[in-house]
Amino acid sequence: MRWLSWEPLMEISPVGLLAAGVVLGAGSPAIKSGLRGLAVGATKGILSISNQLKETGEKINEDWQDMVAEAKASLEPMQQGNAEVIPLARDTEHQILESINAIKKEFTNFMDETRQELNQLKVALKNTPVEQKS
Repeated sequence: MRWLSWEPLMEISPVGLLAAGVVLGAGSPAIKSGLRGLAVGATKGILSISNQLKETGEKINEDWQDMVAEAKASLEPMQQGNAEVIPLARDTEHQILESINAIKKEFTNFMDETRQELNQLKVALKNTPVEQKS
């Protein structure tokens, strides 16, 4: 099991490892017979996880927007009486929004990479010959 900690393997995503396994296994007739069904099932699972991540990200964004709206509403009374707090609160809000935008960007990049890897896996699966049972 030491081969699992081999440095180049650590840099490849699970989808990439799966695609490599499909390509390597394509040469063996014994592996080919059940490979397509296994690969389709794995792809289905990856798509399901991808959708769950997307939904979770959307929920986090929605909750965050609600908190920002609540914070803005709580600032309104302060705006009338405490002029020193307003710039500090606006700066804090700006910093928080920048952090959220950075998280959104990372999440979007992650989703784009996942989609690319899934597309590569689909291409690899389409190019894998399937042995017909007699």
